[in-house]
Amino acid sequence: MKILLVTFTLFICIQLFAQQRSAADVQNFNPRFEVFKLPGDTQENRVQGLVQDKTGFLWFATQGGLLRYDGQNFVTYRYDGNNPNSLSNDYIESLFLDSKGRLWMTHWQQGALTTFEPERGIFTRYQHDPDNPESLSGNVLSCVAEDHQGFIWIGGELGLDRYDPKTGKFKHFQHDPENPNSLSYNRVRALYVDKTGTLWVGTGFPWETNSSEGGLNRYNPENETFTRYLHAPEDSTSLINNKIRSILEDSKGNFWIGTVGDGLHLMDREKGTFKRLTHDPLNPEKLSGPWQPGPIPAVSDSSTHISSIFEDDEGRIWITAFPGGLKLFDPVSGINRHFKMGSGTGNLNTDFLWQTYQTNDGTLWITSGGDGQTVFKVKQYDDLFPFFNIPMKEDESRSVSHGILKDRSGNIWIGHENPVFLERIDRRTGSRTVFKIGDPQKQVTRIHGLMEDREGYIWVGTDRGQFRGNSETSVFQFFQPPGISDEIAQSLFLEVLQARSGHFWFGSWEHGLFRYDPATGDVVNYAHDPNDPNSLGGKLVGSIYEDEKGNIWVGGGSPFGDIFNPLFLDRINPQTNRIERFFKANKQLGMLSYITEDNGGNIWFVDWLNGFQKLNPATGTFKSFNPNNSLLPSNYLLSLVKSGDGKFWLSDQNSIIEFDPEIETMSVYNANSGIRNAYDHYNSGYAAHDGELFFSRKGGFHAFYPNQILQQKNTRLPDIRITNFQMLGDQNSSAVLKLLEKPVWQKAAIRLAHDQNLFTFSVACFDFYDASTIQLQYMLEGYDKAWRNDVRGGETSPYTNVPPGEYTFRVRGANSFGVWNMEGVSMGITILPPWWKTWWAYAFYLFLMLIGIWQVHKFQRERTIRMEREKSRERELLQAREIEKAYTELKTTQTQLIQAEKMASLGELTAGIAHEIQNPLNFVNNFSEVNTELIDELEQEADKGNYDEVKAIAKDIKENEQKINHHGKRADAIVKGMLQHSRSSTGVKEPTDINALADEYLRLAYHGLRAKDKSFNADFKTELDESLPKIKLIAQDMGRVLLNLINNAFYAVTDKKAQQPENYKPTVIVSTKNEDGKVIIKVKDNGNGIPEEIKNKIFQPFFTTKPTGEGTGLGLSLSYDIIKAHGGELKVNTIEGEGTEFIIVLTEK
Repeated sequence: MKILLVTFTLFICIQLFAQQRSAADVQNFNPRFEVFKLPGDTQENRVQGLVQDKTGFLWFATQGGLLRYDGQNFVTYRYDGNNPNSLSNDYIESLFLDSKGRLWMTHWQQGALTTFEPERGIFTRYQHDPDNPESLSGNVLSCVAEDHQGFIWIGGELGLDRYDPKTGKFKHFQHDPENPNSLSYNRVRALYVDKTGTLWVGTGFPWETNSSEGGLNRYNPENETFTRYLHAPEDSTSLINNKIRSILEDSKGNFWIGTVGDGLHLMDREKGTFKRLTHDPLNPEKLSGPWQPGPIPAVSDSSTHISSIFEDDEGRIWITAFPGGLKLFDPVSGINRHFKMGSGTGNLNTDFLWQTYQTNDGTLWITSGGDGQTVFKVKQYDDLFPFFNIPMKEDESRSVSHGILKDRSGNIWIGHENPVFLERIDRRTGSRTVFKIGDPQKQVTRIHGLMEDREGYIWVGTDRGQFRGNSETSVFQFFQPPGISDEIAQSLFLEVLQARSGHFWFGSWEHGLFRYDPATGDVVNYAHDPNDPNSLGGKLVGSIYEDEKGNIWVGGGSPFGDIFNPLFLDRINPQTNRIERFFKANKQLGMLSYITEDNGGNIWFVDWLNGFQKLNPATGTFKSFNPNNSLLPSNYLLSLVKSGDGKFWLSDQNSIIEFDPEIETMSVYNANSGIRNAYDHYNSGYAAHDGELFFSRKGGFHAFYPNQILQQKNTRLPDIRITNFQMLGDQNSSAVLKLLEKPVWQKAAIRLAHDQNLFTFSVACFDFYDASTIQLQYMLEGYDKAWRNDVRGGETSPYTNVPPGEYTFRVRGANSFGVWNMEGVSMGITILPPWWKTWWAYAFYLFLMLIGIWQVHKFQRERTIRMEREKSRERELLQAREIEKAYTELKTTQTQLIQAEKMASLGELTAGIAHEIQNPLNFVNNFSEVNTELIDELEQEADKGNYDEVKAIAKDIKENEQKINHHGKRADAIVKGMLQHSRSSTGVKEPTDINALADEYLRLAYHGLRAKDKSFNADFKTELDESLPKIKLIAQDMGRVLLNLINNAFYAVTDKKAQQPENYKPTVIVSTKNEDGKVIIKVKDNGNGIPEEIKNKIFQPFFTTKPTGEGTGLGLSLSYDIIKAHGGELKVNTIEGEGTEFIIVLTEK
């Protein structure tokens, strides 16, 4: 074999790395300026300002109206003299977005001020009214700002106005020559609110060449005055010019001021001084504004002004001049660059620049106002995917390449066709070596692919078979396995694989698959037999792959659609040599290549006729991805490789495609990302062992690490929106208006009638960097079976005849850099059924059917029904009687139980009552005996005629009779109380002394227990609030409650005393209190308390902790009901082992 070795030093890598380092040093300092054309004529492209609202829409303020842009489509708003809900003038001088989402527009041509609420679609006009001092001061306005208090400030030709949104009134601030604390000049051109909330006002008119008036003003809200900062010729720390045009506080707190002329400043706000950053011809790298000096300094000073100062997300400062171009300053590196008007693509086409703005997606915009008539979108010269150019000698030619790899030494190998040669590039030295493949007996006309085996040999698949070479010796020899004829060996050119077992697998054009064991020299042929379903599925092999389990996958077919060589995909078990076919019918046309496997065990491959396909080996099901159902640019794919992160990278003639097999999304990179053309460069992809990916293209190759690409990409999630919903056809227009009472992006769901099932959506991805590469997918869940890609001009394909049901419309998308927002946005769609298909209609149909059945059988069943009714009525009457009897017995039993409880408590009171009656009876007996003696004495004194003594004795007798009467009444009251306690309540509430009631029942309970059990003894005391008013209640019912609680308390302390704790003194305390209009009665003991597990049960009927026979379990239940009937509360506080406190809360009313 004759080898032509041509070596020359190119220093490709050295140059490339130098380029990469320089790009890193001036990162993002290599912009290109792409002209962005707005719809309409010249006026619409004279853009004075732009902002992005919270929804994501980009708004352009032009001299021809207001334009809204969603990345795909524009909506234009203009002045309409017949419609007050429109702009007050098409010439918009400035545009401002306030904190409420309202757009404020100033107008230069007597249009004054317009606000627009995008979410409501409402314009509001503000004009100067000579008869209203609280209207605008004038109709020629220039700028707007909002302070931290929500006031809106408007600057114009006649001073400064402050608008209060709450009152709708304007307050004026104007220049007063007699007041140095007033505004320095009335012509306001700049407003800015810094981070502290301070308002700064820039005055002076840049185009007013015969005046030096102006100045910077700081507003002092405490006294509504202004502090002026003016140019002083003798002070170099003052402003260089009084005409203020732009103000900015950057993220590091630097305060920038731009004026007319060479007027870039940094202000020290504490000292009130300025650092002038002027142009130095001898030191052009020094930071200054984009000043454009003219032949006459005075003229250039007055004609040039710094129109805007802006800080982007990376901290770079963008300074525009009008005219003067752009200065771009990087504070980190200290580098600044001046961009001016130039010819050619990517350059500015005007030096008249007006404003810089950055949208949420990171895209930078520059407007040029009326003189520039252009909007620029800022892009980067640096390609996202680095490309390695391979220079050629003058006598060399190169058309296409087939096969690229990176060997273990880091050298790059590329196979070429027309002419056929193999070249090696040493990336360390930059040297290039060219090899001729073949010999006179085997003239090679095409190289199909390259492979490096584990021993470091390079395999070159050609139309004359496989050639194996040692990169060190530079010798490539024809490889012919033992026992294989020369004819067959020359057909082994399409694919070669070295398995983990060390075996080599070769694919041939006509003879199927071969396995070669280099250790033994054995060769096994897996041939195709049309009559044997267990043989290989085809004879033309296009791809071989070893999966994670060690199975060998082989596929092929015919690239020309040959019906005798159909598409096939087989799995071979090397241990058993069993072949499993996955295209059972074996009649599909196509050519299978580039087999690989995802991390989930699914098999993926490329079919040149049918696109990119997925096989689930477990189910045998296929899924196809093609231009009709995915973002795939074409079916003609030139390579498929798998990166270390599990993603797939495909290529076609114009693109490199990143595919995530887990979520099945694609990111397509084309010429906009720097991808070069690759016409017919099949087998052009390679994944190196270190993770670097290679794709050969025309003139060289792309080489990159996927993670580095990710770092360079704009990783912001794109903002996805549903921007419109439209019903098509002969739909109900009023229903459409009702649906869209507010913007569709604010609606979570839409309900449609059954005949409103023809509709479409407008969707947007608010990524403005490159609208042509935005990717959007949508799905109507419940209707669509898969995600759809057919978005045209921001509109989905129409949905027609969607059946009634519940659906969810979802949208997801990727930005210009291929970053997907998988969550996207969604909206519920409900299509109601027609009334004749609603559930109630079906219920009505069923009802009618039942009525019909009933009528049919009515006559036959009438007699039976009548008899059954009679029987049923008798049974019901019998059951009713039994229920009534049971109910009567239950009520009787309940009454008896309640009465038993009353009598039980009365029994407990008996001894106490006896004790209480005994005291007044003793008094009655004693005073009766005394009166008997006194009467005898009275008779004696009467006989003696001692009438004075008789009167004295009679008086004593009378007093004793009164005492007898008092104690008799007391005994009577006790007896009546006992009777009342035993009788049913009358239900009449009467004013009652709670203190007396509590004291009486405490004593009755105590003496009753003492009489019942002589060993019983406990302390008791009362803590009664004397200020307690009488409250209306049923005394006998409340007495029962108190008696029950007091008895329980005495029982608790007695029970604890029986356990003989040390130093224990049983005590029961009854207290009352008047608190916040409520009467509080507490019965507290120091017994054992109530266990936590039964605390919630104590108010249940028949629940008791007393031994059998000692309690009914109704006491607390009845007490609870009585208190509730009085509108009060009965609560319990208890600590196990320490005691219990029952609390009655009653209202005074």
